[in-house]
Amino acid sequence: MARLVASFVALLAATSLAQTINLANGDFSRGVTLLPDSLAFADESTALTYNPAGLGRVDSWNLIYVHERSQTRQLTGNAVFAATSLGDTFGLGLGVNALSGGNNLTRFSAGASFGPQAFSGGVTANWLLNGPTRGVFALDLGLQSRPVRWLSFGATVRNVNAPTTPTPDLVLAREWALGVGLRPFDEIVTLGVDWYFPEQRLSELSRLQYTAKATIIRGLRVSAGVSHGFTPQAPLAFQAGLGVDLENFGYTQGFGTANGGFDFQFMGRLSGEKYGSIVPAKKLAVISVGDIGSEGGSTVGSLLGIASEDRYLRFLRFLDRAAGDPDLAGVLIKIEGAGVGLARADEVRAAIERLRAAGKKVYAYILSVGDAEYLMASACDEIFSASEAMYIVDGVRSAITYFGGAAEQLGITVDVARVGAYKSFPDQFTRKDMSDEQRETLNAYLDTADSLLAERVTARRGMTVEAWKAGLDEGIKPPRRAKELGQIDHVVTPQQLDERVKAALPDGKATRSYRPFDQRDTRWGSKRKIAVVPVLGNIAGGKNQSSPIGGAISGAESFIAALKEAVDDTDVKAIVLRIDSGGGDGLASDLMYRAVLEAKKKKPVVASMGDAAASGGYYVAMGADEIWANPTTLTGSIGVFYAKPAIKNLANRYGVTQESITRSKLAGVADFFEPWTEGQRLAAQKWIDDFYDTFITEVAASRKMKKEDVDLVARGRVWSGKDAKAKGLVDQLGGLMEAVRSAKVKGGLSESDDDFQLSIFQAQGSVLGSLLGLAAPSLLEQPLPNASVIPTALDPIVKQLGPYGWLFGPPAVQARMEYQVDLR
Repeated sequence: MARLVASFVALLAATSLAQTINLANGDFSRGVTLLPDSLAFADESTALTYNPAGLGRVDSWNLIYVHERSQTRQLTGNAVFAATSLGDTFGLGLGVNALSGGNNLTRFSAGASFGPQAFSGGVTANWLLNGPTRGVFALDLGLQSRPVRWLSFGATVRNVNAPTTPTPDLVLAREWALGVGLRPFDEIVTLGVDWYFPEQRLSELSRLQYTAKATIIRGLRVSAGVSHGFTPQAPLAFQAGLGVDLENFGYTQGFGTANGGFDFQFMGRLSGEKYGSIVPAKKLAVISVGDIGSEGGSTVGSLLGIASEDRYLRFLRFLDRAAGDPDLAGVLIKIEGAGVGLARADEVRAAIERLRAAGKKVYAYILSVGDAEYLMASACDEIFSASEAMYIVDGVRSAITYFGGAAEQLGITVDVARVGAYKSFPDQFTRKDMSDEQRETLNAYLDTADSLLAERVTARRGMTVEAWKAGLDEGIKPPRRAKELGQIDHVVTPQQLDERVKAALPDGKATRSYRPFDQRDTRWGSKRKIAVVPVLGNIAGGKNQSSPIGGAISGAESFIAALKEAVDDTDVKAIVLRIDSGGGDGLASDLMYRAVLEAKKKKPVVASMGDAAASGGYYVAMGADEIWANPTTLTGSIGVFYAKPAIKNLANRYGVTQESITRSKLAGVADFFEPWTEGQRLAAQKWIDDFYDTFITEVAASRKMKKEDVDLVARGRVWSGKDAKAKGLVDQLGGLMEAVRSAKVKGGLSESDDDFQLSIFQAQGSVLGSLLGLAAPSLLEQPLPNASVIPTALDPIVKQLGPYGWLFGPPAVQARMEYQVDLR
């Protein structure tokens, strides 16, 4: 008995963390022998024993059971380890070990880790409940770093408190360890070297462990470990294991040998995160596309100013990632209104084409579509429709509402200073009909949109242009008629849809919670990023705002902050400006443009235009190294104006008068009561002319054009993306993903390199903040004497003017698209 105790004391004095080493020296205090791993890259719940800094690598939750039968150690052991993570930086773990045989031991452990991939720290508290170390409390500390994809480091200190035991003169000695991990072939092969050394008897008791782990095929892995000391007496230990994984379950069988004896273990895993499965999983993603283009922010998060990614950008990124997912067999897209224009619909259509090119089957199920939604659906392998679906595919149309007559009847005068007859936004409030210039612009744009729609649909559906246009001329139609015209393939009930899709993809498992690449991420280091910085909605000063009423407002302050964050992030290799805006405040647009010029001094900047990137939106885009637009993007509108309503005549009708006293000739240019004098009009026009000159000067510098050539295509003229490219205002035709691929190349990545992350950098304002900061309502929104006689006339103009609060604010140059082109 005395010899056994003495032997155990000697073993405890040479304790170590590594499990292959543990097999060699018989360290009972560490519990069961685990399969080979390294303190440099342990990242499951068993990291509680290897290195607690690895606990934070667990995504969701991880539960592992280990059973050991050992001749070498003369024991039978069982252990359970559990871990979970809270966010990306914090992890928790629990473990229970029970040994029986030559020595009985029960060990309870609790640990935590904190820190990102680049550097994390952890601690494990151990309570030894029986055996020779009964009542002992020991503390372990660990550090782990994964700075790049191919390299990791680890360090641990075990028994930091060097606790004593019930046995006299027995102390659990403090021990140090250092480890390094290498991945020469990405995640396929992992190699590790760990050095364990006590504070005393360094040369005698130090040991090295070599660990190798490899994935043979997905879901089948092998591991091996070898440990040795630095003296002839130090035993050599060897371990090996073979593991098989399903998504949420895994089994590993291992064996080892040391000192002439054998050791056997098996390990079972249950996990919330999915591992690469040896059984191929063929998934059918069921996606609902409804109002993905909405810019409103009606959630509690938007009220409080919590940042949220734009739903359309998130959807487009989702489709792009799904194309590369080997587990995805097909996609069923349920379409019930998308809230996007033709340009964004064409981007989605291109993403569907990429899915099909990657071998995925894509089906559309129509509940409610217009021309834009049908453009998306036309790219699918088959188009199904509900029997009573709203099918309004009747061609493109644009309508402009004019309030000049209403303003005249009400006695409201709108004074305007602008450059160019094509800068016709104020026409809505000063005219009763369409100007020749506005008609010319709209017809040119509609020709492009109509041509693109016909080209895309007929190429995919195998019909002639004449047949397509004849179908459009029938207007709204029942789905069965659309099938007769060849526009859709089948009219089915939901039950029939399920049957048809199952017949086409018999092995596909339908899921509404599909996420691309939702398997456990074992990659080391942070991914390189392409940053997407959005400019969505009206451009204004201050912070982003979002509301269910006014839609999105892109604040210059938020944009500049998001752009700076992308520039400062060392993982970001290039920046894509995603612009879907008709412009807005001229000063804000200029400040955003200047920020883009500064950003591209440090990193490549590419602009991608959505449905519209006009006036102030184009102003921001032109600072980029390269500009991409869809053929039907509304762009250009290079020009500015200032408009001011004067309500003197309206107010006089209700007995409201105003007298003013001034100290200068032209004071009161922004007054809402009095119309401009001729002097004020000339001063305002001079102000606008100067801003316009700055605008076209910057366009000429950014686009490397002559200033006089810019003026010829400017003066407020709106162009389609296709025409803008011909005029030199745009570099390339394509959507967001084409712009991203270009940015990748400019950022030093190859076009085919998929090892990057598309990250949206978007600062968010709040509805509550904007409401609290609003000035008093304008006069038009205030009750007037005898107001009951005018509401019907006032309602439409107030509604139309409502989004344009600039008309009732401080004087500001507007770099805004002339009108809202709504294709129906």
